[in-house]
Amino acid sequence: MTRFQCQYRELASWRKVFKRDWKQAATSPITMPLNNKYRLNTLTWVCTCPHFSTSRFLLCKHLVQDVHPVPPLFFLEVKRDSDIRDDEESDDEGIIDVRGMENWSVGETMVTHANLLRDFADGILYQAQFNNHQWGQSLEREGVSLFRLASHCLERERQFNLTRGTSPTTWEKTTTSAMYYRTCPPRANALS
Repeated sequence: MTRFQCQYRELASWRKVFKRDWKQAATSPITMPLNNKYRLNTLTWVCTCPHFSTSRFLLCKHLVQDVHPVPPLFFLEVKRDSDIRDDEESDDEGIIDVRGMENWSVGETMVTHANLLRDFADGILYQAQFNNHQWGQSLEREGVSLFRLASHCLERERQFNLTRGTSPTTWEKTTTSAMYYRTCPPRANALS
């Protein structure tokens, strides 16, 4: 079996319905201006539109279209709450071949993540003016791993781009998570 001829257990049938509903929500037209009664929050995944409360998967066009397009792998990895079980989950006995997955690129996912983080960074800067301690604590608690990785990668880049100094060691505790991070070339304006 080659590297990309992996086999996975057949997905539970709810995933197919979820993907269909997601794609339908992603392409449904939204009347603008948005009805004032509709309040959406993608961070808590809540919308006050009528469709959201009746959707099996708590989806609506407002939420789905407010987030960046998801990579194809999203539909394979999405999980339901562990306490939600239905009879359809018992029909995942078969095996399917995922040979088309080699065309999906890790780079596409990285671009999606970068766009999400760029937009979220703008949101963090906007939130800073409100000095909301509860949200700040939530950001610190939920983002600690990402912030640590970002710090390690940027520190590796800073050390690498120094004209003087030592190169970071591969097995240093702070750089192991950034081992495969390729540093960007120094920016001209950053050097002045």
